[in-house]
Amino acid sequence: MSSFLATCLSKEFPSLLVHTSQSEVFQGIISVFEVDYFVRVEVERTRHQKVKLFADNQLRQVLEPYSSILARLSETCESAEDYLLNLRLLISRATAVTPVSEAGRKLPGSNLYRRLFDELNQVGWGCILSISEDLKEITFELVDAKGRKHLLRCVVTDDYPSQAPLCSIEAPVNFSFSWFKGSQPENDNIANIYWQCVQFIREQQEFAKEFVQKDSSR
Repeated sequence: MSSFLATCLSKEFPSLLVHTSQSEVFQGIISVFEVDYFVRVEVERTRHQKVKLFADNQLRQVLEPYSSILARLSETCESAEDYLLNLRLLISRATAVTPVSEAGRKLPGSNLYRRLFDELNQVGWGCILSISEDLKEITFELVDAKGRKHLLRCVVTDDYPSQAPLCSIEAPVNFSFSWFKGSQPENDNIANIYWQCVQFIREQQEFAKEFVQKDSSR
């Protein structure tokens, strides 16, 4: 799992995550003419930055006739955002010539990916300590009233939100949360679990405070 750095490059690419390791990795969904493409762009941390593109099968087929242009973009673009803007423009031109079939307009899992993005936006990306590149494992950092840090780990299953994610936090009492198996979409989401955990930590602090007060009064 790479360390989480930021949500997206700009409003131009709202469904791209940024990870850092030995290189910067921009991964997620780019939509062109209502068609979703899954991309992974790696920017090497060298004096002369070089960009590598990894794409899903559908996008590889779309871009196959434009390999020389892609190679030139990799060498000449000054930033990842510049590269992605040019990549999106190239995809739009390529698909204008050869439209994508109706069957290929939606990526498997893209709806889940977008849903999770929206829910994490509700929490706020500053609360996220780390996130896996497939967006399935998320670790939140919560800070209590005394400044102590708590980690909430969530693992999302493929049938989310019908199936609740697996969540855990280090605490003397097990953390449990309400889940309605998708029947209440306004409540069945990662953001609501986060806020339930915030309340759980607050209640545990109040309980500990009352216990100390009773113990000291004996």
